[in-house]
Amino acid sequence: MLSNISKLINKPYVFSDKEINFLSDITLSYPYCQNAQILLCKALHDSNSIKFKSQLKKAASHSANRSLLFEILHKSKNEIASKQKNKINYNKNEYSFSEWISIIQTIGFAISSKLLSS
Repeated sequence: MLSNISKLINKPYVFSDKEINFLSDITLSYPYCQNAQILLCKALHDSNSIKFKSQLKKAASHSANRSLLFEILHKSKNEIASKQKNKINYNKNEYSFSEWISIIQTIGFAISSKLLSS
């Protein structure tokens, strides 16, 4: 069961009827599971189901970030992937305070070494 949910989280763009039924069962068993609510909402949205509007209300009430819910529902796979890639690249340049001190000390040492060798 856990591996099925992992697969759905990793590829939330194509849902079969079997997967929609599985997500429905999960949301009935675990009604406060945010991921299951959002995945079911996405699946119903993509399949143009008449149950989508009622599930959207449930997913929105369980969602911590409604703008992310909107983004998941309305953006294509490529747009979300490129945004996540940009976010990852941006986060690579973030450092903690102690890392910044270490970087500054290293740069300062390199500069002072160049000045002394000149």
